[in-house]
Amino acid sequence: MSAPARAGALGPLAPGIVVAVAATGLALAALGALIGAAGGLRLGVLTEPYVLAALRFTLLQASLSTALSLALGAGLALALARRRFAGRALVVRALGASMVVPTIVAIYGVVAVHGRVGSVNRALGAFGVEPVSYLYGLPGIVLAHVFFNAPLAARLYLAALEAAPPAQHRIAASLGFRPRDVFRLIDAPALRGATPAAGGLIFMLCATSFAPVLALGGGPSSATLEVAIYEALRFEFDLPRAATLALAQIALALCALALAAFAPAAADDRAAVMRESPRADAGAASTRMLDALVFALAGAFVLAPVAGAVATSLGGAFAATYADPAFWRAVATSLAIAVPSGLIATGAALALARAATRLHVRLARPGWASAMTQPAALILAVPPFALATGLFILMRPFGAPSALALPLVVVVNAASAMPFALRALAAASRLNAERYDRLARSLGVSGLTRLRLVEWPDLRRPLGLALATAFALSLGDLGVAALFGTGETTTLPVLLYAYLGSYQTDRAGATMVALVALIVAIFVATERLIGGEDE
Repeated sequence: MSAPARAGALGPLAPGIVVAVAATGLALAALGALIGAAGGLRLGVLTEPYVLAALRFTLLQASLSTALSLALGAGLALALARRRFAGRALVVRALGASMVVPTIVAIYGVVAVHGRVGSVNRALGAFGVEPVSYLYGLPGIVLAHVFFNAPLAARLYLAALEAAPPAQHRIAASLGFRPRDVFRLIDAPALRGATPAAGGLIFMLCATSFAPVLALGGGPSSATLEVAIYEALRFEFDLPRAATLALAQIALALCALALAAFAPAAADDRAAVMRESPRADAGAASTRMLDALVFALAGAFVLAPVAGAVATSLGGAFAATYADPAFWRAVATSLAIAVPSGLIATGAALALARAATRLHVRLARPGWASAMTQPAALILAVPPFALATGLFILMRPFGAPSALALPLVVVVNAASAMPFALRALAAASRLNAERYDRLARSLGVSGLTRLRLVEWPDLRRPLGLALATAFALSLGDLGVAALFGTGETTTLPVLLYAYLGSYQTDRAGATMVALVALIVAIFVATERLIGGEDE
């Protein structure tokens, strides 16, 4: 490659390199500041009975949550792969949207269904059965995690199933394969290939989960490492303890993410909507019955909490809640955090996606392309509390603590949303380059002109999804805003959690309706304005 051509190939890498270095530096600097302010680590913390119990419970609940999420997700993916029905594309899109449901709203719905006075116990009471208290502790945490992660597993598995060549199912039908043969020879290998990446990601999300454990844990016996870090920072301000626990959790998260890093590349999940390949097992009576059972079970896990939350919120004190100035301050704070953090996260993800694409397609360096996206995985592995506290320590000489709270929440939320925005953009960016890179080079189209004419038509819709996802994730965040706990960081999720904690369920219902409506409105508007109208 000539010097000018090499310069042209390397030029677009600059923004991605800046973002990768900044993200890595952000995580390492925050951890370094936390450890430095603590005066070092206190490794003896890791042998304390409370911490060992928290570690065991973290592994237990994450393992159970991952196993159940993968099992339900695989069953749902198989059912969706076999069935073609009106609204199927909408259902598949809803699977991806489950990640942006605010955790506090999901918890509200889980309590409405499975709580002591929830719909399950009311149904049992109709038959003379005493209320059963099973929600708080391990069952409640697992229920909440399955609600979030089973749809994610289903989306990942469905992409793997429908990436299989259609000829496989035509051959299976011509050979008279039975459903079990189709599963053994076609579906099982696809599911096995997707399991390490899906399992590693879901295990990491469950192991680092905060809000479901805080709200549904029920006491110290259900504490996790994330909760222990929160307690060390929020109630004790014990920096050596928090730093040691944070590094232990990072090691655990990186082990889980290593499964995804060394797994085969995942299929483009747009195939789940785009491909229409007939299957040899679709008409069997056994698979029809099994798919109906899976849809019913998935509905019980995923749709029931949503319906419960909606039904409970109908009795909310809407007038009193919306007349309260504290409510509108929370709305303004939520938007002041979500808008800049969403823009930062999406811009950073776009730079990383384009740089990784250039390395993979133009320069034929897949290893370097993978390394370009690893800072996003590192950010995902660092506990948000540790990241926020480390940045707070770094910024403390430059301003009053009260003035730092809001910018810190914006930065941490942007960093936390960046990996999910990157996932929405990476496949589309690479596919566009594989199709049009040679043509664009032959025509001499580069820079902003290439971005506008060549990349924008393919990136527009994924970019809208990435921005909408980043906005929604930031709007629904509870953890970091709750950690700082000042009037400047009282967002709608924090206000909703406060109402639930003080048993003001009527105001909690009204706040939940407003939060969901705001997220849906921003999600739809962003997808339409950036992504364009659906064709």
